[in-house]
Amino acid sequence: MKVESRMQPRTYLRPKQQERAKRECAIVVAREEAGVVRFTVRDAEVIIEWMELAPERRGWGHGSEAVRLLEEQMAGEGVKRVRALVPVENGLALYFWLRLGYLPAAAGDADWPPTQAADSITMVRGSDA
Repeated sequence: MKVESRMQPRTYLRPKQQERAKRECAIVVAREEAGVVRFTVRDAEVIIEWMELAPERRGWGHGSEAVRLLEEQMAGEGVKRVRALVPVENGLALYFWLRLGYLPAAAGDADWPPTQAADSITMVRGSDA
């Protein structure tokens, strides 16, 4: 399923690593690789383990658009909930996910991933969020 971007210059995701559960995509802006998003798919959930965008591409909506594209693509695969791991020391990243409508997981809800580092916050959006 191909998901189109509404951004100019165009932002899109290009698969780099595609296994059944573990995946990685390049975030491409104006035909140049500008970042990466790594995520794991399990049942009807996806967890974004890492997302990085080049400093010169930040603040223009490309990160938000990459998340929107990923959510749309994963919804096509039956994903109902998306989680993102956010390092506690990265306030800008926390603000980024809050702006996108993600909320911190409730106590006892952060059951996946079972190996979540103590220095990260799980942000959730979707069913049961």
